[in-house]
Amino acid sequence: MRNVFLLCVLVHVIADVTAAKAKAKCGERNHGEKWTDSTYSCLSYICQNGVTHPHYTSCFKNKKCYDVGQKWQNECSSFECVSYTKDGLTYFETKLDMKCTAGMKGTKYICKANGEKWKDGCDFKRCEVKKTEKSQYMAQVINVKTGCKAGKKCYYDGQTWFKDCVWNTCKVTSLYAKTVSVPGCKYNRKCYKIGDFRSYKDSAGCYKYMCERVGQEVGWSLSSAACRYKGKCKDSQSTWRVASSCMEQKCVSTISKDQAKLSIEETPYGCKEGKTCKAIGSTWMDSKCSVHKCSLKYGVAYNDIVRTVCTDRKGVCKDWNSGSFEGLVNKDGKKAVFKNCKCQKDGSQGSKMTCTEKSKQ
Repeated sequence: MRNVFLLCVLVHVIADVTAAKAKAKCGERNHGEKWTDSTYSCLSYICQNGVTHPHYTSCFKNKKCYDVGQKWQNECSSFECVSYTKDGLTYFETKLDMKCTAGMKGTKYICKANGEKWKDGCDFKRCEVKKTEKSQYMAQVINVKTGCKAGKKCYYDGQTWFKDCVWNTCKVTSLYAKTVSVPGCKYNRKCYKIGDFRSYKDSAGCYKYMCERVGQEVGWSLSSAACRYKGKCKDSQSTWRVASSCMEQKCVSTISKDQAKLSIEETPYGCKEGKTCKAIGSTWMDSKCSVHKCSLKYGVAYNDIVRTVCTDRKGVCKDWNSGSFEGLVNKDGKKAVFKNCKCQKDGSQGSKMTCTEKSKQ
């Protein structure tokens, strides 16, 4: 009985070792089995212990088979199927000559080689072919210098030009090149930039207008207004004096909704005395020995006679309490010269001369 049991165990172990030596299948394919792809003739497979390995008999690119020596093109990139042997094995490789596609002319592509430079309109370009991180090649058109086109001319970043009362500037960024246009203001067939001024005069005043942008509109706005005086422009709040009237004049200007209101205000700065103006608050004596004072009352200048004084024998004016002098006195219808004469106040504004001694002349 013991011998029978040992025999059964031995048979079971032998069966397990035999099963372990059997190789795994690839689906329905047995280990070591080869077969050709149903779609691509250059592609075959072999099952090795449950893993399907592809095997190529020529170049395989973009889901298509190419024979050794065969050439083809995709836009501006040229391809060729080549083979080489290493360690007794044959390898197939797709040889690539990559170029940049710079556009089309009719139905044909315009191709540029790596490093080649060219001008396209106002743009200067260069072809650059480089290897990516995934060991693939990429052809890229680089914009070396980008410009703005206006008519038949090219302008570059920061350059400006003028046409039809519009100032244009070429603006270039890493994303675009565009023309920034700023219209101006027209007046009498002349064009003005935003921020420029023009002047206009009429009989009432002198006006200054500024070209400015308000929202999307560009036009003229009244910037300042000055008074017109004897053909000259007087700025707002400026003052000047008129000697013929002893008046100080001031220009007052108010602007509202592009309309100007102008006026000239007058203020006396003195009193008229002959051809001169005497300052307000000053006193002086005229040729007839009357003392005047210039006073300002309720905005009006008054030339008041403060007093009238005496004259000596030579006609020189002598004020009150000015000391003794020689004077002429009418006596018996004749004028006589007296000494020790004094001028004294007589009433509120008058004067009288008193003398104590007649001259012996």
